[in-house]
Amino acid sequence: MEKTVRPKLLVILPMMLIVFRALLAPFVILWAYFFPSNAGLIIVIACALAIVSDIYDGIIARNLNIATERIRLLDCYADLIFWLAAAWCVWVLHPNLVKANWILVAILISQEPISDLIYLLRFRKDGCSHTYLSKFWGLTLLTTFVLIFGFNNYMSFIFCVIIGIISQWERIAIAIVLPARICDIPTVFHAIQLKNGIPIKRNKLFHGETKR
Repeated sequence: MEKTVRPKLLVILPMMLIVFRALLAPFVILWAYFFPSNAGLIIVIACALAIVSDIYDGIIARNLNIATERIRLLDCYADLIFWLAAAWCVWVLHPNLVKANWILVAILISQEPISDLIYLLRFRKDGCSHTYLSKFWGLTLLTTFVLIFGFNNYMSFIFCVIIGIISQWERIAIAIVLPARICDIPTVFHAIQLKNGIPIKRNKLFHGETKR
């Protein structure tokens, strides 16, 4: 009995982690509005859980050989939903910080959909590049939100936004350069290699093979 049930549970575990991360988004927003006095700690914990779930859904999916394009896309959507929610909490709890840097924030937000629009126009599908820089930005977001919500410290906010903007530039460049809609592109230089017909090497820990 265990042999038939256990694999099924393992197969749905990556999807459960993705759904969990998406559900954290409305949770942190509601907490920020209704319990602002202790929202900082809760949001910090939620950010940590989001990062852990993001790391392990990919590792588990690749080890089980079920890292499909659908799972990779849903992973991207869950990331976007959660981090937008966490960013909204910054606006709710620290509005003066956002107002003081609104130009940079507006640039970052306006660039978010551009790469996906390019993918849709070129390939009729969303993108799922999962670059190294975007992963670094995720860690930067975690650090920044911990400092803001946990310690009311804004020292890394501008750095985080700038890294986000550069990360979006790279995603846009990849969407323009790729010869076809391909997931898991570590850097724009790997996209250029693919355009020139040169096979690329991916880090097994971060990417591995994506099944169609």
